[in-house]
Amino acid sequence: MNLYDQDGQVIYTYNNTGKGDKQLVESIIHQGMSRSTNGGGEAVRDPYINSPALFRDKLNIDVKLTVDEEHKVVTIRMNKSEARR
Repeated sequence: MNLYDQDGQVIYTYNNTGKGDKQLVESIIHQGMSRSTNGGGEAVRDPYINSPALFRDKLNIDVKLTVDEEHKVVTIRMNKSEARR
């Protein structure tokens, strides 16, 4: 998978193996779920992109996520980081 900036330049590339790359792609292991291969079980993993880290490291944009559990709302604030230039 390739991710691009607004100018069409590749800013990040990763292979969706299910294990993540330990940089910007993490993986969640589903508790109690496994896949069988030759009689053995392997934990089920789902990869996800750490989007705040991606925006910070590759686009110089700070992302802040605020969760309102009561109203089931996530607020995303994005600001250009001038200090890192």
